[in-house]
Amino acid sequence: MVESARRTLVVYFSQRNSTKRVAEDIVALLGADIERVVEKKVRKWGFFGFMGAGAASSMGRATPIETPVRDPSAYEAVVVCTPVWAWHMAPPIRSWLRLNKGKLPGIAAYVTVSGDTDPTKIVAAMAKESGRQPTAFAGFADRDFEAAHRDLYLGKIGSVVDPLR
Repeated sequence: MVESARRTLVVYFSQRNSTKRVAEDIVALLGADIERVVEKKVRKWGFFGFMGAGAASSMGRATPIETPVRDPSAYEAVVVCTPVWAWHMAPPIRSWLRLNKGKLPGIAAYVTVSGDTDPTKIVAAMAKESGRQPTAFAGFADRDFEAAHRDLYLGKIGSVVDPLR
């Protein structure tokens, strides 16, 4: 654990592994606690599942999630990580943010993971849902996970982690 780090919670939802990887890297760097958001429904993939997930995300829908284990108000900082579906945050993260509106500490960071979507609009929606403007944010794209772009990935991780120390 980093000696100078604040008591931090990293919250994430990940259908695949990219968002999970970013969340786990932030946890490792800060010695933070982690909370995986779990959707109550089983989401089907394939064409119809993909289209349904995109539609739900685009329309700003939330989805039922399992009751979170950790209370964000018990932390000095919270990092919320979401995959991007159809240029919007994933519905399970929307649900978590709504459930915890007004409970996030003064230091909050938001992370988006997508094919190549500008995070600005998504971060603004996350701030609206949570009632908390971010201290830091970063958007990760597919190319950031390639070995040739490791420096870019590390720079983005640093832009989230450094303000939380």
